[in-house]
Amino acid sequence: MADLVRVRLDGVEKNVGREFADAYDLEVLDESPYRGDGQLRPTTRKGGRPRKPKTTVADQAAAKKAAAVAADDTAKEA
Repeated sequence: MADLVRVRLDGVEKNVGREFADAYDLEVLDESPYRGDGQLRPTTRKGGRPRKPKTTVADQAAAKKAAAVAADDTAKEA
């Protein structure tokens, strides 16, 4: 099994190999890269908060338009 450490990089906490962290002089956290049940911790924001999904204005507009079309179609059927 790889020797993993938890590091903070640009405001994000993630798991990387110890050699990688040493090679790039990353800030190693005093925290295990594993959860209590043995699973790897996911990449999180600073402080362990879940990452926000990245969206664009175009994606949000497309979702809003799809919802409006679906609502219009159900209104016409009724």
